[in-house]
Amino acid sequence: MDKKKFSITYRFLKKIGVNLSPDVYGNINFFGMVFKGMRFWKNQILQSMARHCVLLAPLNARCIRPMLHKWRGVKMGKNVFIGIDVMIDSVYPEKIHIGNDVCILARVHIIAHNRNLNNYRRGIRVTDTEYIVKETIIEDGAYIMTNSMILTGVRIGEGAVVAAGAIVNRDVEPYTMVAGVPAKVIKRFE
Repeated sequence: MDKKKFSITYRFLKKIGVNLSPDVYGNINFFGMVFKGMRFWKNQILQSMARHCVLLAPLNARCIRPMLHKWRGVKMGKNVFIGIDVMIDSVYPEKIHIGNDVCILARVHIIAHNRNLNNYRRGIRVTDTEYIVKETIIEDGAYIMTNSMILTGVRIGEGAVVAAGAIVNRDVEPYTMVAGVPAKVIKRFE
């Protein structure tokens, strides 16, 4: 991208020492940046409230946490259980889909974006690589155990079980159990 094509806002931020990816932010205007910042701030506040909410403890996991995540933009079905300290993507919550009767236990991370490292090499900062943003989907009846991580673009099938501590970087078929880093199928349910 030529320097002439960069927005005034981007050039100003670069001049004061803020290093942003030219591919992602090169054409951003001031109001677009303010809007992005306010949206992120709102999502962070709601995320923090959902992660650490202890008010009305019996209602937290089935009512309050799901409601707060819906306000952030997460698409969520009915009767969803969300345990304490669950982290759902703060930048692109609208790319997360959670079906009906899903159970997500404590300290699970669900992510809808990450850096594209395909073109990363010496001389380029990781922060200058673009983001990959994909829908991350958890289908009806899935059971996600404690401390697991669901990565960008993964589909967890209906009735699937993700074991504690698993890092899921590929789709999980319906009615299977995955475990490990990276997650591999350890059981198929009839």
